[in-house]
Amino acid sequence: MDAPAASSDTRQKRRFQLPEPRSLVLEGKCVLEYVDITPQSSPPSGAPPRPTIVLLHGAPGTYKDFRQMIAVMQPHARVVGLNLPGFGRSRSLNRDDAYASVTPSGTAALVYEALTQILGKDKDVFLLGHSLGGHAAINVASLAAQDGTLNVRGVVLLASAGHRPHRGLWTKTSAAIANAVRAPLPVIPSAGRAFARFVFNNYVDGFPKNQSTSYYVSTVIRNHYTDFNLIKTQLQQFKQRQVPAFVAWAKDDAMIEDAIFQELSLACHDGPRLEFETGGHNIQRVHAKVVATAIVPWMQEILSNQ
Repeated sequence: MDAPAASSDTRQKRRFQLPEPRSLVLEGKCVLEYVDITPQSSPPSGAPPRPTIVLLHGAPGTYKDFRQMIAVMQPHARVVGLNLPGFGRSRSLNRDDAYASVTPSGTAALVYEALTQILGKDKDVFLLGHSLGGHAAINVASLAAQDGTLNVRGVVLLASAGHRPHRGLWTKTSAAIANAVRAPLPVIPSAGRAFARFVFNNYVDGFPKNQSTSYYVSTVIRNHYTDFNLIKTQLQQFKQRQVPAFVAWAKDDAMIEDAIFQELSLACHDGPRLEFETGGHNIQRVHAKVVATAIVPWMQEILSNQ
């Protein structure tokens, strides 16, 4: 389905204010920063169920990347936005290997553990991932299927990485930096971290230049340790289990090829498909209102049919 062109979705007269973040300590592993926003009033009798949706940002990124979408969804759903390990104030407590929690597998395990505590009695959940956060959503949903504590009712993939490398991955540079920052010699990791910051500040467009060094290094780690074969396998399992999937992207995305989005769409189970002519890589901002407005009734319908 073709999505309507909309370039003014994020132009709001009043900027939506996110609540103060909370912190969850996973003993000896990491500190995770998050926001947890619930509707202010109870749903009226006969109203559609109120879903719970978890937002997982890309690399680099933070939950603030979803500010405009949260503004649209929060009257209708419980919205939990996480800063993944290495981003914002989420940080590793592992003194032996600080970056183990930043790898895709490490991140997924920690996020899943955190969600089992944060969500409480809300065990039915939707996962939304943007860019490499799409991989995080897929990884976490797979852990949920194995463990059974959480029931992932659907996955939302926005401008998501797919099951093969995309043009914005810069594989060789990521490998060099990732190997350097995890080297056993004390001087090499320091040089690797400095080089990561230098690369982002001078050669990578579209990302903030004033973030902490951890913000950039964590991005490199996520890039380098991405397991595309695992993603392919997990997508096949999703389709077999008929996990509903909402997939949206823009044709003019400079980071990920349109062909990858098309392949990802076909690899996923049934659900809405929004294909924008324009919007670039950050459709969660540019088309926030259109996307969020479509997600809410989709989630409600799934819960109503349980």
